[in-house]
Amino acid sequence: MEHSADHNKDTRFHQLGYALLLICSTLAALDIWFFNWYAAWFERSFRMGFDMICGMFCIAASILYFVTLMVVRWKRFKETGRVGEISYSIALLLFSLGAHMLNNVMHVFAPYTGWLQAYMWAIHGAILLYPYRRELPTWAQYGVYAICGAGLTLTVYLCVYLLPVMLIAVPAVILLGISSHAWAPLFFGIQFLQSYYRMVPLPGAQRVYWIGATLPILIAVVFLVRWQGIQREIAGAETQYFSTRDYPYPAWTYVSQHLPDDPMTAQVLMGRFTSPLYLWGGDGFGSLMNNQEFIEHNPLAVLASMLYGSLGMERNDLATLINSRYVQARHMDHRRLWSGEDLKTDRVETEVSLDPGHRLAYLSQTFVIENKEDGQQEAVYTLYLPEGAIATSLSLWVNGEESFSRLTTRKKADSAYVAIVGRERRDPALLHWQEGNRLTLKVFPCTSSEKRRVKVGLTCPLRLAGDRLVLDPLTFDGPDFHATRQQITVQPAPGATLTELKTPVWMTYRRDKATYQGSIHRTWEISCAVPPIQEDVFSFNGVSYRMRPPVMTDTDFVPEAVVLDLHAGWTLGEAIQTWHSLSQYPVYVFSPHLTRITEENHLAIFRQLQAQQFSLPLLYELPVPARTMILSKGSPGVFLSDLKGSQYAKRMDAWLAGDPGRPVWITLSDDIPPYVRTLKDFRVIHFLRGQAAYDTWTRTGRISLPQEDAGHVFLDGPQVSLVRDSVQHTGTGPDHLMRLFVSQRLLQEMGPRFFKLGEWESRWVGRAEEAYVTTPVSSLVVLETQEDYDRMGIEENTNTLGNASQSKSKGDGFGMDGSVPEPHEWVLILLVACMVLWMNRAWLLGLMGR
Repeated sequence: MEHSADHNKDTRFHQLGYALLLICSTLAALDIWFFNWYAAWFERSFRMGFDMICGMFCIAASILYFVTLMVVRWKRFKETGRVGEISYSIALLLFSLGAHMLNNVMHVFAPYTGWLQAYMWAIHGAILLYPYRRELPTWAQYGVYAICGAGLTLTVYLCVYLLPVMLIAVPAVILLGISSHAWAPLFFGIQFLQSYYRMVPLPGAQRVYWIGATLPILIAVVFLVRWQGIQREIAGAETQYFSTRDYPYPAWTYVSQHLPDDPMTAQVLMGRFTSPLYLWGGDGFGSLMNNQEFIEHNPLAVLASMLYGSLGMERNDLATLINSRYVQARHMDHRRLWSGEDLKTDRVETEVSLDPGHRLAYLSQTFVIENKEDGQQEAVYTLYLPEGAIATSLSLWVNGEESFSRLTTRKKADSAYVAIVGRERRDPALLHWQEGNRLTLKVFPCTSSEKRRVKVGLTCPLRLAGDRLVLDPLTFDGPDFHATRQQITVQPAPGATLTELKTPVWMTYRRDKATYQGSIHRTWEISCAVPPIQEDVFSFNGVSYRMRPPVMTDTDFVPEAVVLDLHAGWTLGEAIQTWHSLSQYPVYVFSPHLTRITEENHLAIFRQLQAQQFSLPLLYELPVPARTMILSKGSPGVFLSDLKGSQYAKRMDAWLAGDPGRPVWITLSDDIPPYVRTLKDFRVIHFLRGQAAYDTWTRTGRISLPQEDAGHVFLDGPQVSLVRDSVQHTGTGPDHLMRLFVSQRLLQEMGPRFFKLGEWESRWVGRAEEAYVTTPVSSLVVLETQEDYDRMGIEENTNTLGNASQSKSKGDGFGMDGSVPEPHEWVLILLVACMVLWMNRAWLLGLMGR
């Protein structure tokens, strides 16, 4: 009878424990998934308060549960030294859940990396199932024992990592009452160790346990060996660089060329930025009670950093190397005068006016930025533009009114922004041109008192693809956009007609307009049929601009040298086959200097160059550039601006200043390396795209080049020419014709001075101002008051096209009035609907009865 009573008490305790565990697990899941996914909807203070309250609740529940159990079952504990495996496991899991939720506030650990999260969930499952091991199938018992062994290894690491925190946690328990969560790994470790001695007798169970314990160690050893190998490769590449005479690139360039492009290499390179450098540093002891946003915690990277130290490279060199290999790292490396970690992109409003007859589109992109915390923060966006697109407008809402930008020199705009943001903390917005079809947008201040609204206008050439004109996607990086709402309107420009418009399936298409409202789609593409080119004229200041079919010149081209731009993107077979097919010409490579390929050296050189991730041809070594053809394939690479100050930049600058002529560059793939794109944009090379261009030349010996001079500019994307005529004509063409012509012509003139643009900006900024386009020497800036412009010496733009605009038809319905409710709004709507139905239930029942 007494045994039955004890059993009933145990059952009730277990039911209570599982109920508490279900509540705490739900809270933890809510915090991990819902709040993380919709983080932008919630204030940081709310998240911290939620984590603190839930963490305290879970720890208090575990302590109260365990203490109550000890009091009630004290007699059993005195006799056996145990309170029951099920009850203890429940208390331990409650304690662990509380510890992890408090960690979001205390920041003893950074958020776990993905595989570590799965590892933690597995060992929690093992703790939950272990008391029921006798009821489990044999295979499941083996699995539980293996995970318990693996859990022991992980908890040993966690205990050693947390040792300093655990030591100060003892007195802090009395003062704070919450720091006991630092001891959770120790309790787990003891439980896993005990599980070894309480196994159900099974053949090989102990062996399985130790396999589980040693497998993570073996994985760590393999990881550490590979990590050390990559560090040695970096050190070896640096040593080889410094032993190489007359190598014109910075050391980081040589290292980047010779490192493999794989996730492990990325982990090593990013280690000091994504994980703590030392076992007792970084996101551990030194960051207790720090509320800053952390990077991921990866135990393998922590151990590697502790054993092998840092890479030994200068921080600036390492940052530049990372930027050259990982495009999004450039966004994170932008200079920031203020933090922006609490900002979110509330919504993005995009209006597209398509003008297929003029092969262009005007795209207006509005960002609404929200800060749910106190204080001022700075929003930084990187916009990745379609090829050939330019920024032609910028506006910032100040005190509820839209204020339009002024165009000035890049240096003056940047100085004004730094002065105001750094010292005066007033309202500026800044838009810079960046190499590689990018823009940098900065907005300050973003406060909790209002949502900041900024709009960028872009003139985008359409890309000709067969019988379609395509608007390539515009993407961006910036403040958190996980819960961003998006509104898109695509419609014809005034006077234009759209035929066979194709949009993503999630857009609604009615008549001649496509719209979308909902969650954000960061990349999307639209296209339409190709109409005849409209050759109507736009005139300004006595000069006329029009668009025409390109004037192509077919010419015989017999190169005096053919250069193979070899790297890891070429297979050995492709290199040999291409070399043999060009046997009638002298064939060269850069390795790194210009070297002629012969029967004796070709295999050794091809294999050597195949080991490089990318190449950087020394164009200034070409004997006759105008009679040289370069064949390349897509690859990663560097931006030429990264090489400023190097010997390469100095030699290229001197070479370009001598007007050496333009080599013919044919790319055999769709991808274009960043430095080649820059050479193309600045007209340093004659660029031909695709295998078809190469095949035509090998078959006929002729190449087709577009006419480009002071009066003609060729747009590669839409395959059209812009023509300037120094005569005033009457016409109805869009002003974007002038903007595109001037921007492309300025790039062509800037090419020979690429590495010294700042010294020549006064020569070009006046023409950029007239067309009102961003260029390497001109930027757009919005300041709060006229006094700010006067103090910074930024004069009002006169005799200029000014900020581009987008014509809007009445009734567009692009405002927020028609927006789709957010999930929490849907919940409120459903609750109100249910309340109305409940209050009218009698009437509804009577109606149904009828």
